[in-house]
Amino acid sequence: MNLTNFFSHFPRRSLPTLTLLVAGLSACGGTKDNVWNKGDVPIGTVKKMEQPDGGVATEAGDSADACRVQEASATEVDAILAKPACATDAPLDVGLGGRLAVSVSPTVTSIVPGGHVDFAITLENLTKGELPLYFRLNPGLETTVSAFDKNGKQADKPTGTPPHRAPPPVRTARVILRPGAKIHLAAGWDAVARKWGNDAGIDRAMAGADLKKGKYTLRVFLPLIGVVEGENREVTTAKIPMTIEPVESP
Repeated sequence: MNLTNFFSHFPRRSLPTLTLLVAGLSACGGTKDNVWNKGDVPIGTVKKMEQPDGGVATEAGDSADACRVQEASATEVDAILAKPACATDAPLDVGLGGRLAVSVSPTVTSIVPGGHVDFAITLENLTKGELPLYFRLNPGLETTVSAFDKNGKQADKPTGTPPHRAPPPVRTARVILRPGAKIHLAAGWDAVARKWGNDAGIDRAMAGADLKKGKYTLRVFLPLIGVVEGENREVTTAKIPMTIEPVESP
């Protein structure tokens, strides 16, 4: 499996944009070439989904029209995914090789312990056909960001006893990108450790102590589902370097 590394070490205070061109994945039944251009089908993928224009077959009609976009902000994406017409079953594996570009931009790359960073995320349809994207809602759209230290250990992994109750049901909804369309998502992260707690009756990882000074890698996990990718989630995960350092006294 060949996947180009789209970022390198950035200056501490630069504002990089990480852009990923989703490549074909041989680990899921493909070959060295993009299986979608060969007429082959990755394991678990329905052949009828292939289209000559590079898009994916979608049904016509009013119900699907409610989910189609040319460009949508993060707020508009949330509204689309909340529409009953856009709710759907979890899809079979969909190959996005050469079809989807993902851009993740942090507001800063250096923050103080306990500080906050926001991410602007753009998903772009590179094909001349329609491209449906399927999202996990729990209960709404939630992009997860986790911090890993230089040894690859998660620094903000929740401590304490995880909840024993059954998690709430996860729903699936879709947005259909028209040719060349873009949608935008938003995410945020705080430089703090996590601990299990209960927030308004919901078990969740809550903020704990500030993370220590050092260099970290933030992994931004997109809530896309049904995507053909390797175990490292090369398609639905972006990596951003982040430095945590206290404010110097004058």
